[in-house]
Amino acid sequence: MPRNALAPASANAFTRRGDQLQSLLVETAAYPQYGDLVSYLSSRRMMPPIEMRYSGGGSFEYSPLPSKDIPQTGVVRAGAPSTVVHELTHAAQRQMGWQYNELKKKSAKQLAPEERQFIDTYEKLIFTPSEFGRKMDFTDVKAARSIAPEWAKEKAGYRASGSELQAFGMGSTVSPNTFNPAPLHVDPTYGTEFSILLDLANRVQKRQPFTPGR
Repeated sequence: MPRNALAPASANAFTRRGDQLQSLLVETAAYPQYGDLVSYLSSRRMMPPIEMRYSGGGSFEYSPLPSKDIPQTGVVRAGAPSTVVHELTHAAQRQMGWQYNELKKKSAKQLAPEERQFIDTYEKLIFTPSEFGRKMDFTDVKAARSIAPEWAKEKAGYRASGSELQAFGMGSTVSPNTFNPAPLHVDPTYGTEFSILLDLANRVQKRQPFTPGR
């Protein structure tokens, strides 16, 4: 007899889901990239809860305004280690933006060398010149256009956009992107790029052990 769809899930079902999530996190924790992301997000008190996603793919959901449904940290939903790393990369990108804005409020004389280095690297990778000054964009989209111009043009709306290039690049350090692959050298370039930026962000954050959630 089929279970009533309106009836609550059994305790055993919740236990199985909890076990699957725990297994996912244990498997993902074997990769140092995960530890680096968790360390950075936790130091900013913005580590998002991770929920199991069974339908494939993943998401990082957050609300720019206070929400009773979504915590300030946002929520990661994933079903594979590479997807966890991919979505946590998006969470870290968001925090780096806040961190950059915090540092830009300081005068040049107040900045420590690590802070200056983070600002310079962030501006190199995140900002690109325009005729109106500077605008938010991922400069290194140019690298994808140089490596694989036709692919970058075709996928510009999502896969070859700046934030996704970095997130897929980080995810590919865990396992190859077979579902949504990129041409040779694209993912390694962006995974390396983001790892450098993350290392700098972590160093700066260690100077400020407590930062309230944004």
